[in-house]
Amino acid sequence: MTASMTASALGGGTEAAPIIPVRVARLSVSSSGEQGNGASGAPSISADARYVAFASDATNLVAGDVNNAGDIFLRDRQTGTTSLISLSSTGERADSDSYWPVISESGRFVVFTSSASNLAQGGNDDTEDVFIRDWQKGITELVSVASDGTKGNDHSGPSAAVSADGRYVAFDSDASNLVVGDANAAGDVFLRDRQAGTTIRVSLAAGGGEANGGSWGPSISNDGRYVAFSSGASNLVPNDANGKTDVFVYDTAQKTIVRASVNSDGEEAQSFPSRSASISGDGRYVAFMSQAANLTSLDTHYYDQIYVHDLQTGETAPISISLDEEGMMVADSDDPVISGDGRYVVFTSDSKYDGMPGLEIYLRDRQADAAVQVTNGRSSYEGSFFHPDVSDGGNFVVFMSESSKLVPGDTNGTSDVFIRDMTPVVPITAVYKSAPQADGWILESGENSNAGRRVDKLSTVVNVGDGVRDLQYRGLLSFNTGSLPDNAVILSAVLRLTRQGAVGTDPFATHGDLLAEIRAGTFGASLSLQANDFSASASAGSALESLLQVAASRYAVSLRGANLPFVNKYGVTQFRLRFELDDNDDMGADYLKLYSGNAAEAYRPVLTVTYYLP
Repeated sequence: MTASMTASALGGGTEAAPIIPVRVARLSVSSSGEQGNGASGAPSISADARYVAFASDATNLVAGDVNNAGDIFLRDRQTGTTSLISLSSTGERADSDSYWPVISESGRFVVFTSSASNLAQGGNDDTEDVFIRDWQKGITELVSVASDGTKGNDHSGPSAAVSADGRYVAFDSDASNLVVGDANAAGDVFLRDRQAGTTIRVSLAAGGGEANGGSWGPSISNDGRYVAFSSGASNLVPNDANGKTDVFVYDTAQKTIVRASVNSDGEEAQSFPSRSASISGDGRYVAFMSQAANLTSLDTHYYDQIYVHDLQTGETAPISISLDEEGMMVADSDDPVISGDGRYVVFTSDSKYDGMPGLEIYLRDRQADAAVQVTNGRSSYEGSFFHPDVSDGGNFVVFMSESSKLVPGDTNGTSDVFIRDMTPVVPITAVYKSAPQADGWILESGENSNAGRRVDKLSTVVNVGDGVRDLQYRGLLSFNTGSLPDNAVILSAVLRLTRQGAVGTDPFATHGDLLAEIRAGTFGASLSLQANDFSASASAGSALESLLQVAASRYAVSLRGANLPFVNKYGVTQFRLRFELDDNDDMGADYLKLYSGNAAEAYRPVLTVTYYLP
């Protein structure tokens, strides 16, 4: 066989542009790969994407999970292990539910909310508290406490955030005893300094006055200096007259507060609330959601949209722009998360452009000013996708979904946690042409015998259809695809054939579709064409392909995903051609003549394989 290597499709062209193949893995599995037997969700990813924390009701992700409560787990993608996080420092399992984990940049610390009473000293009632787990040291600490260690007297969480080194934890709480003088009868946002052992309130006006409305949903910079949050208070900054929830950023070093949910001219969001703050690692950029129509000059269609505010320049940029870049999405968008480097924003949207109900996940590259759709509910996926998070560099996105179509073997009928690798790859295209004496035709020994008799491996054509006395012709094509790298991930394979002519009635009119079966290796015992190639088995698990006419004398098929694993990276890939109907019972010859590997170079069958190297 001969194989020529190009970086373009058959026929030449320029080098292929990078693409993002669909690479999705399920993370809510045990260390042995067993799928969870309960719902999983709320994923949070470390900066390098090695670690993912998530919540789950499953009882089979780790051994001995008998606490009858939702737990927090950590998936190590490098080692393929899943471990339990919602433990006390002595290894005791939580005696009640734990949820909404947030992982630190390094993955060492996991913050979560729990109503358990046995995770740390002081957590001794049914009120939700916020905890941090240093899983490397095996220590769990209660952080929703006052500076003197007094536990909060009301619910804390579920929203929390942690600095890169785990020193600072921001959380929301309805407690009134975490700081002195908390008399606003509203939820506030607090910052716990674990090193200093102090707790301060950050949902304050610049002069230190209490907020006159509730505050929640903190997000923290890597160094813990800046805390972004949502608040319904109207007295945190001057001239807050919109009467709606806004997004604010508190600078703990300067003890100042600014409003981030403003347009590039500094005007406040009008008529509608803004919320869902997410701040970049350096504290410069804040992503948020707002329905206000005056934050951009684009038509927002009065849907919730996503924006990023630059605290240095004061610019506010729209993020939830349609994939065609023609304007804002005609849909509600939510759940924005900005990457640590501030370049990428992931969010959900009920996009009306996809023709399907349900939420999808999108990733916008602010530097390239372009977006991609991470999930795709109208094709291989089903259901909605929630709670995305993104690694630094934007290469990995985690999310939860109830879809059973994302990975093979998803039969638990509930939500799982998934990760999609968004790293662009440069596709490589290998073009293989069949060569003499390995291709040919086989003629049936008797009508309906399903056994071969005569073969011809020297003919410049392969016959497909039926000959005289209604004996069926089948064709065999061989491609030496063994030059494919062992680690090649095949994206597509296209088989192209050229018609030389036909005998009798056009078999497409009488015999149905032209079909191809695939075999990794040879159908028979050897590469040499033989009679038993007529009925030898195709690769187990492969599916029939139907070739379509793509030009006056040309036929082609792009192999379905189920057949791509049978493109043989270690030797020969063979295709057997036949029509859907073996004969038309007219006792005459009606067959198609397709050029074989014995024909001139320009007419030989071609197999074009596109792949990438991980």
